[in-house]
Amino acid sequence: MRIRQSLFALLVACGSNGQPAAPPLEQSQGQAQQATPVVRSAPVARLSQVALPAIAVSEVPLDQTPAPWTLTASDGSGLVATRVEAKAVMQGPLAFTELHLYFANTEGRIREGTFAITLPHGAAVSRFAMETNGQWMEAEVVEKQVARRAYEDFLHKKQDPALMEKAAGNQFTARVFPIEANTVKHVVLSFSQELPGQRYVLPLRGLPKVHQLEVALATTNPDGTRAEQKLAKRDWHPDEDFVSNASTSAEAITSGGVVIAQVSPFDQATVRPEVPKAMTLLVDTSASRALGFARYASVIRELVQGLATRYSGITVDVVAFDQDTQTI
Repeated sequence: MRIRQSLFALLVACGSNGQPAAPPLEQSQGQAQQATPVVRSAPVARLSQVALPAIAVSEVPLDQTPAPWTLTASDGSGLVATRVEAKAVMQGPLAFTELHLYFANTEGRIREGTFAITLPHGAAVSRFAMETNGQWMEAEVVEKQVARRAYEDFLHKKQDPALMEKAAGNQFTARVFPIEANTVKHVVLSFSQELPGQRYVLPLRGLPKVHQLEVALATTNPDGTRAEQKLAKRDWHPDEDFVSNASTSAEAITSGGVVIAQVSPFDQATVRPEVPKAMTLLVDTSASRALGFARYASVIRELVQGLATRYSGITVDVVAFDQDTQTI
């Protein structure tokens, strides 16, 4: 499932008859399970490697860094994230991440909350679900108004709906109800993303203190070998993100007859920049430009001189226009 930025994506939870539609990667608390790559690496002989740049360290003070995800109750108070588990797979230019987030409702009453998360650029949600009384409620994509009507119907029936909406950019919000009194709400979100020539990054900086945090990243190297990188913390206030330590990545991967590759049609080192031989500048000389016209004319003159200096032999035609045109 791919949610494009031009679409307003909504998900409403559906019952799963007590069984998850896609079993979560975790098996038990504290037990790490190795992520299994979902596609095969292309033969080494056909691959080239691309160097991955280092990630710049954020200079924003930690207390001013927004949390990458939150669960906020309807009264505005935040629910404590007691446990975070993330499992990711990275192969070539693709990565897949599954987040298991646990939020504690420490009050003796049922609450409704809003889950919010900022996903990486270009990421596509593939699963959103929440666990209630040992049963999974899986999400499905539906039309906006249908989703909201279904959500309200579930509320009246006192069932367990979850409504996720895609906002501008990579912002996603989800209404979650009910959050039972004195319990921990388990939310699962998975997404895929393209990482052409980039390191894998899982944002953590800005989260409040987390009792238990575990991150595991399985990587397939360009030579076909596999590596795993882990992060485990207890009672940690994240002051940094999880960043892949791989220095290179394969430019292509295959699965059956399908190939995904980073392609450049030219060797950029041998491509000569195009040098213009002629250029036409249109200059607005209408009455609306009267204020500050002297400075305006000076800028045009500097632009023409700059073009002549940069591109030797270029012909520059300056055409003034108002109700008609005149070449200067």
